[in-house]
Amino acid sequence: MKLRAPRLVAAVALAAAAGVARAAPPPPDALVEAEREIALLTERLAHLESEYGGSEEPAATRAARTFREGEARFLLGDWLGASVALRVALDVPELPAAERASGRWYLAESLFRQRRFAAALEELEALLAAPADEHAAEASVRAMACLVELGRHREVPAMLERARALHGGRPPPEALYLAAKATYRRADLPAAERRAAALAAFEAVPPPFDLAAAYFRGALHVQAGALERAAVELERCAAAEPADARQREIRELCWLAQGRVEGELGHVARALDGYARVPRESPRFDEALYESAWTYVKARRYDLALRSAGLVADAASGSPLAPRATLLQAHLALKTGRHGEAVETYERVVNAYAPVRDELDAILALHEDPLRVFDEVVHRGEGVSRPGNVLPPLVVAWAATQRPVEEALELVGAVEAARADLAGARAAADRVDAVLSRAWGLGAFPGLEEGHARAEAVENGAARLEGALSAAEARLHAPAFATGAAWLAATAERSAVEARLAELPRTPEEIEARVAGRRARAAALEKQAFALSYGVRACAAELQGMQAWLARHGAELGADRDARRELDAELRAQGEVVLEYERAVAALRGELSRVLDAIGRGSGSSADDAVRDEYRRKVATELELLAAARVGLEGPASARADAIEALRGRVAALQQGADQAKRRLLAQARTRADALRAQLAAERAHLAEEADALDSAERDVQEVVRAIATSALVAVRGELHRLVLKADVGIIDVAWTRKRERVDRIQALSAQEARDLGQLEDRFSGVLKEVE
Repeated sequence: MKLRAPRLVAAVALAAAAGVARAAPPPPDALVEAEREIALLTERLAHLESEYGGSEEPAATRAARTFREGEARFLLGDWLGASVALRVALDVPELPAAERASGRWYLAESLFRQRRFAAALEELEALLAAPADEHAAEASVRAMACLVELGRHREVPAMLERARALHGGRPPPEALYLAAKATYRRADLPAAERRAAALAAFEAVPPPFDLAAAYFRGALHVQAGALERAAVELERCAAAEPADARQREIRELCWLAQGRVEGELGHVARALDGYARVPRESPRFDEALYESAWTYVKARRYDLALRSAGLVADAASGSPLAPRATLLQAHLALKTGRHGEAVETYERVVNAYAPVRDELDAILALHEDPLRVFDEVVHRGEGVSRPGNVLPPLVVAWAATQRPVEEALELVGAVEAARADLAGARAAADRVDAVLSRAWGLGAFPGLEEGHARAEAVENGAARLEGALSAAEARLHAPAFATGAAWLAATAERSAVEARLAELPRTPEEIEARVAGRRARAAALEKQAFALSYGVRACAAELQGMQAWLARHGAELGADRDARRELDAELRAQGEVVLEYERAVAALRGELSRVLDAIGRGSGSSADDAVRDEYRRKVATELELLAAARVGLEGPASARADAIEALRGRVAALQQGADQAKRRLLAQARTRADALRAQLAAERAHLAEEADALDSAERDVQEVVRAIATSALVAVRGELHRLVLKADVGIIDVAWTRKRERVDRIQALSAQEARDLGQLEDRFSGVLKEVE
């Protein structure tokens, strides 16, 4: 037993050793791994040749694809996105005729929905040039709407005839309504002729535009002085059932007009009924309530008039109706003998509006430029005050309610929108130019860029293979060679570069992962920039809220004008700071947009090429050392060295194929980029022409706006003077009424005293005689 134990231990040890040997497979052969890697790279290069080596996408195919994108955006209600995509598609001559016609209609409708009536009309006229087009009938009606919006009313009758012909002699109701509306606005016709023609045109308007037509007929009768006929038309309009929000708005106008006409006719009950129909949520409710108060005054129902006036004064405190309603309250208090209440109400008007009147007088006395002052009216509603604001908020609010000012605001808004469009177009051109300049033009073409990135990935893998084959050949030589100073120095230098080469992508998955990482970092910065912009908007909203509160409750702060001016100046200064923040955040987000544009699938930069080239130079240094030591190899080692050299030839072929693919893709990108640069240069020249035309138009607009601003400020100034004057006169009336009442009372007492004395004298005259 003692002899068998060592044998048993030895057997167990041998079995364990055999098990370990079976569990740990031998290290893989470097040449086999290289073969497998070369096969993968060859397959990727072949896929690259087949996928990205073909010809450019045909123009017709590209245009059709862009058209489908624009059509989808149109159906989703993305009018801006639809107009951009459709414009690009229509600029391609190879777009099929059927898609061209539909695309032009979609583009015209998208522009119309964006209220770009001139551009929409241009597209509609192009559609109407081919009457057989399936959209021509719809285009004729839309063209009429554009002509009405653009104020080209004299051209509407001719367009109506085209619509009549395209609809088989029976134009749709909308066309008849637009024609009647254009006739109503014809300023070139004599007043009587215009009214007669418009009445006849509105009489012919069928549903669903009959409600609006009835309102216009009532307005025309009012203009002619035929109030009874106007009342009949307005009653017909007021009794109709609206089908949509627009018709509900028209019916509210009919109710308000009905109240006014019936009031002029002396039908108090009917007038009050019309005013009472205006709903509380309507923007015309305050106006209806104020006019109903005066109707109650005419009916001598002073208590109801006082109640209505009080509601207007409380609910519309920022409106010009508020002081008028307050004055009405004071007049009614005076009329009903509540002198103390009347004086208090009059003084409230004086205290609230006299400082504003004086401040506006001082501003106008300094010869402020009305255009600069009017700029406040334009921009005060956008948030914070602009630097240098001088107008009181109340003046701005009242000026903005005037119809000429509203029209001027629309005009200024159109100019500013055009200016913003030009700025956006220039920014887009700059971004496109930057993309065309990135990566030798590849940045503008994602398909070519992806192919170039995959070719670079093949080059990265081939470079790594060169280093692996160099290390495999070094293992064939004697230990003295592998531990020699020259070899160790060369491998140390290659290893230092190899760490940077390992960061470059070698597979499509690594390419996508690299791009995703870059985009994630940029998205994180964009999120922070959005948070900054949100905070800036919050600051602007706080300042706007403060200004609105001061406009509403300024009179409650007391009569310290210096303190109020300091507060206004501080708010303006803070507004300037917020504006600087807005500009800074906008610049930051613009820079982030350019960074996002620069993130593509390409390896990206000359730095990657430098790493790859440096690595190959280090490998070339090793190859020189290996070539000198290869002379002494014999037998299997020599055969293995020959196999490694053959693999190097295949790797070199891979690198050459990848380089040729990159050159071909770069040539395609340059050709396309040059064509796009030519288009971009033409667009820049067109933008320069548009900018010159806009500058000329803006100068004309400034003259018009300056006149409107002057008129608006003078009107507000006159309104303030009238309000304060009426309040002052009201206070005097109260004083005179009190004095007259006291005089009347004294005179009554004196008369009563005289009568009493006369009666006493008569009664006691006999007694006096007897006494005498």
